[in-house]
Amino acid sequence: MLGHDDNAYKLPRGRKDWGEPLAATAARETFEETGYHTSLLLLTRTSQPALALSDPSHPYHAEAKAAQCTAEDGTLAVVPWYVGVGDSTAKPVAGTQMEDENYEAVWVAYDEAPSLMADSVYDLELRRLVQTANGI
Repeated sequence: MLGHDDNAYKLPRGRKDWGEPLAATAARETFEETGYHTSLLLLTRTSQPALALSDPSHPYHAEAKAAQCTAEDGTLAVVPWYVGVGDSTAKPVAGTQMEDENYEAVWVAYDEAPSLMADSVYDLELRRLVQTANGI
């Protein structure tokens, strides 16, 4: 799922609230920008600890992949990406976006999504994430 605004496709993203775990930020920002609830995927090929196997809310069920660092105006931004699943047949919740956001949630095929990215960095990261997710 991508957000579409001003003829550009974007991945849901946003700033972390104070004390908020990164995985929770990813799920919250996706919901706020798209109106869809998602569940994050664990992108690892290692065995999960026993507690994580029995408790779906355990933090080992979601992990960041392909963190991106960008120098902008003398600052450094570290952007961890997560992969989630959602229900494309569900109706989005209305009124979740902030006042300055006007995104339309667009469901696209895995193979199509990277080529829609305006930024080549997002294209590359999305290709890597899709490749990893398809290997699960």
